[in-house]
Amino acid sequence: MIERIVLPQNSEALAFRICEKVTKEEYLDVVRPAAEEAFSGDKKIPLFIEVEPGTSFEVAALFEDSFVALKFHGKISRAAFVADEAWIKNTVSVVKTVLRVDAQTFPHEQRLDAIQWVMQ
Repeated sequence: MIERIVLPQNSEALAFRICEKVTKEEYLDVVRPAAEEAFSGDKKIPLFIEVEPGTSFEVAALFEDSFVALKFHGKISRAAFVADEAWIKNTVSVVKTVLRVDAQTFPHEQRLDAIQWVMQ
């Protein structure tokens, strides 16, 4: 499940909470429209993504995630990922190098630090 959330410090940030099982349809129905709306202007905005422990992703969802990231990467000022899984941390490490975006991962106990960092 993917749900759009609002960060109290900045309502302009694009933020999502991801949990349970994630499907391609959720990317198409939730993430893509929100990204198209948020990144429609010239201003770069922060991205915040919180992945709950135990979340699983359909392979098609991961491909859709890649397409969204490629389409909008130049519009992201910073990206904070709150996740404890090693594979997510490794993926963020690769993505930030390839897409040249300032991105960082934080464990769940540092969620508030992640929000402060992404809003800088």
